[in-house]
This record gives sequence, C-alpha cells and structure tokens, in this order.
Amino acid sequence: MIKKILSMLLLLSLLLSMLVLVGCSGSEYPPVESTEEESAVHMTFDMEGEKYELKYELYRALFLNNKSVVDGGDSTVWEGDRAEEYEEKIDKIIVNSAAEIFSVLHHAKKIGLDPYSAAVNAKIDEYIKLGVEGGDDVLGYGGDYGKYLNSLKEMNLNYSAHILIYRYAIAYDYIIEYYKGTVNEESPNTEMKEGAIKYTDEELLKFYESDDCVRVFRVTLDGRSYKDSRAKEIREKIASFGNEQAAQEYMAGFTPSTEKDVFVGVLLGKYSSDEFYYSALTEAAFSLRYNEVSEPIRVVSYKENTYVILYKTDKPESFFTEHKGEVKDAYVSNEIGKLLSEEKESLIASKSESGAFSQLEYVEIKMP
Repeated sequence: MIKKILSMLLLLSLLLSMLVLVGCSGSEYPPVESTEEESAVHMTFDMEGEKYELKYELYRALFLNNKSVVDGGDSTVWEGDRAEEYEEKIDKIIVNSAAEIFSVLHHAKKIGLDPYSAAVNAKIDEYIKLGVEGGDDVLGYGGDYGKYLNSLKEMNLNYSAHILIYRYAIAYDYIIEYYKGTVNEESPNTEMKEGAIKYTDEELLKFYESDDCVRVFRVTLDGRSYKDSRAKEIREKIASFGNEQAAQEYMAGFTPSTEKDVFVGVLLGKYSSDEFYYSALTEAAFSLRYNEVSEPIRVVSYKENTYVILYKTDKPESFFTEHKGEVKDAYVSNEIGKLLSEEKESLIASKSESGAFSQLEYVEIKMP
C-alpha cells in the first residue's frame, strides 16, 4: 500500500519546478517562526546516537497531503467507527516518509555533508532570492515574498517543514555524487572523481540478469502541460499496439527528453530510485509483465513534474555488452538505495511517540 503512494508533497511541484528553495536566517527574505503547536515533537527516531524529531508541522503536511488517498475523499471516516483503522494506515505512511527524510540527512552527515551547515544554508539562501524574484528561466513571484509564503500554505507546508524537505533534497544529491562520482561534462567519458561504490563485471552481470533489475521503455510527459485524461489516452494507445516496434515509434513522439528512453530503454533496480519521490514508479516497473504498459504515474520531485508511462521489455545479452554504462549506473543507484533503505528501517524500528502525539485529534488537523 505504502509504495503505491507517492508522498503527497506532490503539490510541491509548483515550487520545485521553479527551483524554489526556502532561505534561512541571514537571507534578505526573513524566515517565519513556527508556532508552539507546530514545533511540538510528535515522534522521535534514533540512529547511531543521533536523534531526529518529527514535529507537528511536518506530520501535518504529510497527513493533509496523504489524507484523500487514505480516506477516498470521505472526511467522516476520521471520527467514525473505523477511525482507528484509518489512523493506523496514515500513520504508517507518515512514519515511512519521515524516516526516508531522516535516513538521507543522517547518511549525508556520515559521509561528509552536514545538512545544517553554513554551506547548505548559503545554498538555500541563493535559491530563495531566485524563487521569489525570478530569473534564468525561473518564474518566481515577481519579488512578492508574501505570495511566495502563501503558496507554501496552499501546499499544507509551513516555512520550517519546507526547509526540511529541501535540506533532504540537497543531502540526497550529495549522497548520489559521493557514491557515483563526478564526470567532466566536456568529456563525459572522463571521470573526474571516482565514486565510493566499487564493482566487478561479474557483479554487474549478476545484477543485470537478476529479478532486481528490469528494463523498460519510458515516455515522459510534462505534468504542467498534460492532464490526467490525456496521459491515460496516450497509455491506452501504447497498449493497443500489437508489437514492440510500433509501440516504440508512437512513444517516441511524446518523450521530451531523448529517444534513448524509447529505443534503447532504461534500467531500473528495486532500490535505484529515490523512494520519497519515485516509489510508485518503481513499484509499477516491477509489477509489469513483458510487453505490459503501466498506467500514467505522476512523478513530482525537486527536479521534475511529470507523468511517466512505462513499457516493460526484455534484457538481452547484447544490451549488457553495448550499454554497460547504463548497467553501471543502475547498479550503483541500487546499492545506494539499499544503504538508505536499511537505515530507514532502523529508524522506523527506533520510533517513540510523545504525549503530544497521543492527544492528537486527527479530525482537527488542518492548516491555520
């Protein structure tokens, strides 16, 4: 159930697609203090001597943005005879999402990045100016900081919860670079910094041939330009073709990225994608049968706002030989995901609840 639910910070796309990050103290756009209620700690997680607090402000955001997925739009269930059942369902989602955030913050610190450092704060401050004022293909709010703050409220986020999400985003990017390494953009085949994860050709082949790796053709639709209904129409058309080649030719007309996604394909590992944003996509990829087409999957992260449609294909030996770079990338991403998943599960096991949480009235949770 949980993996089918992209943590419903989906509406963050309004800001994420504009590279909006919220600034910290020291920014010319001053932070907004949380209220006493918002700052109340509802759960605490422990990992290797570090404590992570799930405050009401983040709990509220996760609750309100997942609420309709759990109750199906019927708000009366939160005070009905089955209220406890619904509370357990949404708490499982919230705990899972919070632990994903904290696992990334924790792991980044272990390998060299303090998500609360002056350097991270400075990076965030650079983005708030761009987000509020616009520029460099960023729409912004024309310099109106009040409108910017109002947009957060529309997404059930207060100032501090929004900052936490973006500390997570910065930390996640750092982890990926640390383990994958960096390359010279002017000479993509020349590695500038070696990644921390090592592997042999035998390990790559074992991963490629295993059930932990799938190959799909992928159509990516701009979530700001396409509606649900149109995305579904495209999916139905893809599924109607009787052969792979015809489907590929049709799919190629809709992908805004590169035809490589359609004619070469994409490798996905069970743990290779950021679970906080891409869990629904991963689950869809591994639930498909050969030549089966997924429903449109809404993907909203700090990098994209899209609908994704997947078409599962085979994994011939020739692909491994001719596209070993893609295999390497999928393998390393999968290994990173395993590390973070293990730490997330450890955090979940350490969870303790506060008195404030025990007094929570779910039916009363709303933005002020």
